[in-house]
Amino acid sequence: MSATESLYQGGAATKAQVDELTSIDSDMKSLGIYDNKHTPYSLPVVQTRKNQYDNSVNNFLTGLKEEKELNDRAAQLQAEYERTLKLENLKIEYGQAAGQLHLWLENANETVKDPISCATVPDAQDLIHTFEQLVAEKPSQESKLGQLNSLASELTSSFGVNSFQPHSPSDIQGRWNAFLSDVDARKQALDAELAKQQHNENLRVQFAEKAKALQSFIQEQSAFVNSNSTAELEDQLKEIQNRKPTIFGGSDQLSAVEALNTQLSEAGVTHNPHTDLTFQSLRADFQQLVKETNNKETLIQKEIIQKTGSRVSAEQLAEFREVFDHFDKDRRGSLNRLEFKSCLQSLGEDLPDAELDKIIAAVGTGGKVPFDSFCDFMANKSADSESKDQILEAFRALGGDKGFITEDELKRALPAEKVAYLIKAMPIHNGQAGNYH
Repeated sequence: MSATESLYQGGAATKAQVDELTSIDSDMKSLGIYDNKHTPYSLPVVQTRKNQYDNSVNNFLTGLKEEKELNDRAAQLQAEYERTLKLENLKIEYGQAAGQLHLWLENANETVKDPISCATVPDAQDLIHTFEQLVAEKPSQESKLGQLNSLASELTSSFGVNSFQPHSPSDIQGRWNAFLSDVDARKQALDAELAKQQHNENLRVQFAEKAKALQSFIQEQSAFVNSNSTAELEDQLKEIQNRKPTIFGGSDQLSAVEALNTQLSEAGVTHNPHTDLTFQSLRADFQQLVKETNNKETLIQKEIIQKTGSRVSAEQLAEFREVFDHFDKDRRGSLNRLEFKSCLQSLGEDLPDAELDKIIAAVGTGGKVPFDSFCDFMANKSADSESKDQILEAFRALGGDKGFITEDELKRALPAEKVAYLIKAMPIHNGQAGNYH
């Protein structure tokens, strides 16, 4: 169209020619010349042809202009279409990327915030493995976050988009920052849980080892206690008494098992795959072993008493054993100072500390009173008590029920030297000379 307009120049060239012909035609007519044998074209024909030419060119230019306008409009519409299409594609791309990243962050949030519940080391290791898989995905997801932010920036700068639903860039970024913080906390929690489960597993192994050792000890000692010996009774008694410190020393093993059982209970451990033994069953077995040991010792002592005619009856021996075992808290077969004192107090003997120490020094060994010494001491106390009762009964026979005895009554029943000793030793009754109680 530009070339045509440049060539046509608004019809100026043809107009100039027609104007020149019009002037010549006017000059010819003024001279009376109306015919021209040199050309078949008259001025009207030329003017008509010029008008036809101008109309044709103008029509052609108009058509070109309209076509250009149509082309420009089509190009504009195409550009608008392509812009709209790009906007929609970017929105779709952003929506899909934001949705995928949001879903990943939700799943990641469940992983890093899921309550830690483990019972074994493998349980903790499984959680750590799952966590490490999640952390391994972090770089690729971080790259996707960068691409998402680039999409959001392009949508805002190129298309003026400021609303992103349902997942805005700020929402995704906030969730990402929270995830990073939770990842650090989760790692620390899982490391602590693994250490806890490793500690618990160590406790399980220790408990199993000590429980099995204690079980073997109980079985071995029980076999000894319940064996049938053909030795003399005194030798059997010596054997069982020599073995008692070893048997009662098993309480140390039981205490070690109990301590481990307490630690396991405090740690919430209820199952031990390394053993079926429990502290409660072992304690019952050990208590039964101690009972069997004491019964065996008591039985042998009863047989010896029956054989030798000892002043300690079988009933007294059983009573002594019951009292002794009650205060032998550590089951070691002997009473320490506090246990011996408590035992005597329970029997109505509240002795001063100095006297108590003298008794322990006399009948005990290493500051402790073993059962046989305890039996001898209690037998002597019983004998002393019986002697006192007999003396009081004799005095009542001499003095009657008046509550005191006179010097004359003593002289009638006792030799002079014994009367003199008693008068000197006995307190005067109510300040009345010659009366004693």
